Amino acid sequence: MTFPIRSILDNDFYKFSMQYAVFTLYRDVNVSYQFNNRDKAHHKFTPTAFEKLRRWVYNDLPGVFLQTEKKEGDEESELEYLQRVCPFYSEAYLQYLQKFRFCPSKQVELTLDETTGLGIMITGTWVDTILYEVVLMALVSEVYFTEIDTDWDYSGQEEKVREKYEKLVEAGCKFSEFGTRRRRTLDAHDLVIKVLAEQIANEKKQKAKGRGLCAGTSNVYLARKYDLTPVGTLAHEWFMAMSVLGRSEPEQFDFEKVNEYALKKWAEVYPSQFHTALTDTFTSKLFFNTVKDDSITKNYNLRQDSGDPMQWTDWVVVWYENYIGNPSKSTKRFSYFRSIILPTLRLIYSDSLNVEVATAIQKKVNEVNDEVRKKHKASASCTPFDASFGIGTFFTNDFQKKSKPEEKSKAMNMVIKLYSCQGKFVVKLSDNPGKHQGDKATFEEVRKQLERLGYSV
Repeated sequence: MTFPIRSILDNDFYKFSMQYAVFTLYRDVNVSYQFNNRDKAHHKFTPTAFEKLRRWVYNDLPGVFLQTEKKEGDEESELEYLQRVCPFYSEAYLQYLQKFRFCPSKQVELTLDETTGLGIMITGTWVDTILYEVVLMALVSEVYFTEIDTDWDYSGQEEKVREKYEKLVEAGCKFSEFGTRRRRTLDAHDLVIKVLAEQIANEKKQKAKGRGLCAGTSNVYLARKYDLTPVGTLAHEWFMAMSVLGRSEPEQFDFEKVNEYALKKWAEVYPSQFHTALTDTFTSKLFFNTVKDDSITKNYNLRQDSGDPMQWTDWVVVWYENYIGNPSKSTKRFSYFRSIILPTLRLIYSDSLNVEVATAIQKKVNEVNDEVRKKHKASASCTPFDASFGIGTFFTNDFQKKSKPEEKSKAMNMVIKLYSCQGKFVVKLSDNPGKHQGDKATFEEVRKQLERLGYSV
């Protein structure tokens, strides 16, 4: 079987954006990442599958690097592509990326235990290890579904993607494909993007009004292949690392300051790009109660990635009116006829989405827009909240069992998250307890500290 990582660009866009930020600010910082199979009982690795994963990681992955020469049939090389779509990357970073090589023999430890199952630890400098996460997860999934669970096929997949696309845009949803890390296979992912690209092209020809749209894909390799926009910003690991790198005291977590610190450091590298803030690294309640600085509230979009999206939207409205769109403050503007024009805050939803969940959220946001406009007697033309959706597994790993088509062939529920930074453990305290992550003792310490600050976890 051909190694399924065909290019260094077969990764999520945010990984390169974050690598550039790390390259610029934290080139010598050391980190570790840990793999977590959240459903060990259902998705167990066999010794045969483990050996295949080992071969792919240790033998094949080191051969993946940035192509600086055009291949036959290409209009530009991978390097030229990045120079074109990412003009904000420095020449020094692009030179670094040309020399970059995965070095798993020194940076990745793979283990298989009868009790704990598959284990993956990644260690090294942050800049040299940040690209592993998405790639290794994609390889784990592909090995599992080609060696262990093979009771599925590609029947009906193209029709599924078209149906999902049509339902989403008909409901007015703007969405992007976010499914690299938990895709079933590269071929499954390629099929999804191929169909989405066809639908996007047809949509542009029809020029229908009142419909949603597909903005692109997080996968840079497939965005390049199908001439789509690569999308992505930053991830939880940035905030997790800043909980160490931004400390005023070496042993103290400054949680009431960490979100603002992380976003200000990000803006040092990207003054005007990729301004989307995840709110739930240390609970969204903490974020909304402590992020007040104008440089953030006026310039960042928000992303929901855990918890109840409807409740989160209500929290956003309160935060928005306190810091962004209250007409009694300096943010108000007027149209020609003196109607109030409220500023727009973009909201990105990305937690376990499907058609039903996304359309329900879109309906909620539409209703909230009406309520806020009415409350402030604002112009009907303004949009206080602009919703969009990052949809992953629902596109790239939505299969039925071949032997029982009425049953789902369940996707793997796994993550690779930052585990330590500069020798200190980091944690993630999600709005969903099932997404908590980190060393148990450190997690308990942080939980107690947040409770003392008035935030229950």
